Amino acid sequence: MMLTIDCVPKTFAELFPEGTPIQGILAAFLTHGDVGSLENWRGWRDTWPDPQSFRDCMSISWINKLQSACVEQGKSGTSYHLLPPAASGTWDIMDEDSIKYNPGAIYQDILPKQEKRMRSAWECVLQAFPDTDWNMFSYHWFIVNTRSFYYVTPGKEELEDWNDAVGLVPIADYFNHADDAVGQT
Repeated sequence: MMLTIDCVPKTFAELFPEGTPIQGILAAFLTHGDVGSLENWRGWRDTWPDPQSFRDCMSISWINKLQSACVEQGKSGTSYHLLPPAASGTWDIMDEDSIKYNPGAIYQDILPKQEKRMRSAWECVLQAFPDTDWNMFSYHWFIVNTRSFYYVTPGKEELEDWNDAVGLVPIADYFNHADDAVGQT
């Protein structure tokens, strides 16, 4: 029942240029895959948030809104500074004395790195499917991004980019959330 790169038909995966991120291939499979091939996950797919919900809550989709906010504030340059430093990559705007915990580079600049990964995957998908709709692809990219667990095909080496070691386990992603909107006491 898992959805991994191993579930994608080889003929589909071979359509993409070498080096295409696995997350991009999975998003493309959800966007362009044969209805019969996707049937195993239909019940789970029916529980996913709608595309607009992702656009409303995922900061990676706020770029235009953030840029508009910067213009309104009379600021130029990156709009990321409106987000927390770890997400935005704006640690440099903080006074060094105020940073008590500065995690390694892997946990910094999250949003710019994520945007770069998403754009890279998009460019690869367009080579295989030039008529791909950005809204549907980005929606499925968000699905893979928010519902994945670390997964490496058994018997294969660890991937160079751990962001591509992804597998989706139907319904298991919901165990990562509390059933109480306020939180547990």
